[in-house]
Amino acid sequence: MTMSRRGVGPTTRRRSQRGAAAVEFALVSTVLVTLLFGILQYGWYFFSTQVATNAARDTARRLSVGDCTGANEARDHARALASRTDLLLTWGPSAAPTTNSYGTMTVGDQLAVTVQLDASVVGLLPMPSGGQVSRTVKAQLEDTASGNPC
Repeated sequence: MTMSRRGVGPTTRRRSQRGAAAVEFALVSTVLVTLLFGILQYGWYFFSTQVATNAARDTARRLSVGDCTGANEARDHARALASRTDLLLTWGPSAAPTTNSYGTMTVGDQLAVTVQLDASVVGLLPMPSGGQVSRTVKAQLEDTASGNPC
């Protein structure tokens, strides 16, 4: 029978590797957590861009037929569609879409509707445009005096 030297046996090898799993987990988990938050952050950004596009499209459709012309009615409609209270809506002639009115527009002119919202959640990774989403939709004006509510 051979005798092993003191400190070189299997017990010593196990003892020297006890903390290795914890160190490996710490190294791998930082990468995995960053990846997880990145997936969540970019997923929310893409979801927000889709929501902003749909809100702009539907609001432009309503405004082009003369609906939603009351004070803040179009903005409230877009916010309800997007389920976001921080949504900013501007609309008007495509040359100056910040007036939030038809101004001197007539039937056949082009109406521009812009929706803006903040899509940043965690701020862990850099986002396009700093996480700000802006979508503009243009529609041909069909009626300015419908007066129907949204």
